[in-house]
Amino acid sequence: YYDLHASKPPEISDPIIVEPVNNEFKFDVEKLADNELHRYAYINDEGREIRFFLLNRFSDRASPTIVFDACAICGDMGYVKKGGDLICISCNVRIFLPSVGKEGGCNPIPMPFEFDGKFVTVTLDTIQSGANYFSKVVEKMVLDPVSRKKVSNIGSKSYLYYNRTYFFENEKTQAEFEANPEKYVDINGTLK
Repeated sequence: YYDLHASKPPEISDPIIVEPVNNEFKFDVEKLADNELHRYAYINDEGREIRFFLLNRFSDRASPTIVFDACAICGDMGYVKKGGDLICISCNVRIFLPSVGKEGGCNPIPMPFEFDGKFVTVTLDTIQSGANYFSKVVEKMVLDPVSRKKVSNIGSKSYLYYNRTYFFENEKTQAEFEANPEKYVDINGTLK
């Protein structure tokens, strides 16, 4: 039993994949009333799975926080919640729930967010800023900005422009983009 079950580290739950609406993510705080950890992920155009979670820090009142599911010290193995503790899977440190959302130690990496009493809102740019904390890359179909055809982020030609990676179906469309990128996209990544 010890070798098969008890000695294994806990595993994180599968995240719910979410997409932004108007460049932001909005979460109803009412869902946090169960005092559990709610794990989500956004897959960016490079296919990087950016995990984050929400939880209520105090069981007797609404005190939501949203953080990246990664530790600056231990990496991206993630966290689990058991009872009144948040546990770093990598090092098994128990984290005092009221400290979640603050920097330091083995706390999950905090992110700025807004809480209006009903919803927690975080911007797409904030979520994207956490991409380098995570190592998992999955396949995602994205638009070639020149041909407007869907291509896979894995195995396609790519080009970095204003901190955003674009993927191309072939060398011809990549060359056209490289010659005149502002013809196809704005510097914020919006396709023209």
